[in-house]
Amino acid sequence: MNRAMVNPMPVSIPPPASKPQERSGDLTAAIIAAFVVGKPAGILLFSFLAEKLRIGVRSPDLSWGLLAGGGMLTGIGFTMALFIADLAFRREVIPSVKLGVLGASALSALAGMIVLFLARPSAGTARN
Repeated sequence: MNRAMVNPMPVSIPPPASKPQERSGDLTAAIIAAFVVGKPAGILLFSFLAEKLRIGVRSPDLSWGLLAGGGMLTGIGFTMALFIADLAFRREVIPSVKLGVLGASALSALAGMIVLFLARPSAGTARN
């Protein structure tokens, strides 16, 4: 009995007809949005849900502003992102991906420092 082998992988969808260079700006913007907005939003959302569902407890010393500032700093992860980008994207768009990752890291660092500066406890607040 001769059985034909079935490929378990789904059929690949071809990329849009546009050239990769034409779409590289969109890719850069998407990466920046994911690092600068997506990561902090995910951290805040799941921290909020964990607290509301009583899965986790937030320390009274940890304000939502400090948590947001820490969440902004999570966008500074460029080493592994650049490594994965080399594996995941076509060679033509790698410069755009690298620009997005490095730009997002810089924006995340700056935004995180600003948010942490604004959310810091006032001088009159005593710590135990």
